[in-house]
Amino acid sequence: MLILDPISEEEYYLLMSRLKPIPPPPFQNEYWDIFEDYHTNYGEQILRLRANRSSLTCPSRSIKLSEEVVQKLEDEWKLRRNQSIVEIFEIANKCETNFDNVHDWFQNKREERAMEERRKWEEERKEKLEKEEREARAREIAARIPKEAYIPANVYKPPPKDKCCHRIKNRKGTHFPSLLTAMSAHTSNSSANIRSSAFRPYYKPPPAVDVTIHPPIRIPNSQQTYFLPPTQQIHFVPIVSYPVPPSHFLPHQYHVYVPSAQQKSNSEYSFPVFQKHYLEGKFKNNAEPSKTQLFELAYQLGVSTEKVTDWFEKRRLEPTKEGDFNKM
Repeated sequence: MLILDPISEEEYYLLMSRLKPIPPPPFQNEYWDIFEDYHTNYGEQILRLRANRSSLTCPSRSIKLSEEVVQKLEDEWKLRRNQSIVEIFEIANKCETNFDNVHDWFQNKREERAMEERRKWEEERKEKLEKEEREARAREIAARIPKEAYIPANVYKPPPKDKCCHRIKNRKGTHFPSLLTAMSAHTSNSSANIRSSAFRPYYKPPPAVDVTIHPPIRIPNSQQTYFLPPTQQIHFVPIVSYPVPPSHFLPHQYHVYVPSAQQKSNSEYSFPVFQKHYLEGKFKNNAEPSKTQLFELAYQLGVSTEKVTDWFEKRRLEPTKEGDFNKM
């Protein structure tokens, strides 16, 4: 069975009017070969007529367009790229050119544009696949290296090459011009008294510093970022990359871990000054917050929910400026 390209309605009726009449085949299962041959012959006639369309429709199809007409068609192409049959007919009358030539020119332009877009898409897809392969290969190689082998970039930087291969001093202060002569002098009998430490490769061990990065608190519903003081470092803070309404805050979704050593201090439920002012402002607005609001406050301050809850309970027991007690 042949698969033909789509044709226009005018072309279809033109081809149908010029097809030779073929008797209809018998539509029985045992005559399926005849049915297939019938459609094959039908398609071959259509292809043959479409190939000879210039001799059927217009004899001037083989005439090339002049440069002036091509320039006018280029201007029309820049204005609009999908012209209808009526618009192409008007353009052909304006340029005083055959309709079929103008129609074929626009069709070729559309096909060239589609091929160019297809080529760009294939190149972008190929680059994307190559990038993904390189990243996967890099991750695979990095997974094989133990974590102890990594040296942080801000701790140790290798020296430049000129310090590694030139100006290597011995104990007397003389300079060797290169590492090769230094090693040859070291292996010779005349320089046997030179310390071997002078010819060891340059290596500076990283200092024993804490390079742990403590992530800051990022509140989902605001663009602010809070950095905690060193005394209240949070070991794990889940980062939310999208705005979450307060009703969606659940304790099992956002867990903040605070070291227990901070809770065993002399003032177990004490807060820094800036956190106290923040809690006082929240207390004036609402002395009895809900569990969700308490959890939000604990999440913002980087402490446990129990600590904030106990602070509110003790604050409600404290006397106000008028001397009364807040209700529980």
